[in-house]
Amino acid sequence: MRRKRKAEAKELLAARDTDGLLEWSRHASGALDILFSLTHAPDERMVWRAIEANGKVAAEVWKDRPERVRDHLRRMLWLMSDESGGLGWYATEVIAEVLHEVPELVEEFGQLLPHYLVEEPFERGAHFGLARVGHLMPRVIEKARKALERSIGDADPVIRFHAIRALAIVGKSACADLASELVDDRTEIRLYDFASGELYTTSPAEAAREILGSDSNHASA
Repeated sequence: MRRKRKAEAKELLAARDTDGLLEWSRHASGALDILFSLTHAPDERMVWRAIEANGKVAAEVWKDRPERVRDHLRRMLWLMSDESGGLGWYATEVIAEVLHEVPELVEEFGQLLPHYLVEEPFERGAHFGLARVGHLMPRVIEKARKALERSIGDADPVIRFHAIRALAIVGKSACADLASELVDDRTEIRLYDFASGELYTTSPAEAAREILGSDSNHASA
């Protein structure tokens, strides 16, 4: 039965059928766990649609079974621990997306994201998470400011991109000098666009120019 439910979820993700996924989740035992398992797909677009769906379905589950959503986030944290054997490759992104869709949990779980800014292999996910939900918890961004500032010089352009986006949440003028360091950083990266459900190409320079107020072709993440 689980295999059938997983196949159904894959079809719905491929079609990006949110209404269908919500209906599916009402009848699929362990829907959140199934969706998390699909973050291990070889197709990057499928991975991100599964991350996105974790948030949408969690918001639906939250209405009647809030503790089930908390348990899901606790499981993500456990999967990121040494005890789990490091199975939660995209657990940080899932946590962030659930918080984006269920902001009531930000106070409880959001402050944990900065702990993973320099913990392999969760660095990208932690930076994405702070950029994704930092507007819901600016105090957490402030506390993580020094770490995020150091990330502007990281070797990974995805981390540089998300770091400057996160810092901009608590004041674009305050991070203008850091943005200036990235304005010529045209290293291409592929990210997920939550508006269209597709991957797109951008660069740290695009994020920097947006912060500095210059014209750019940056797509909304």
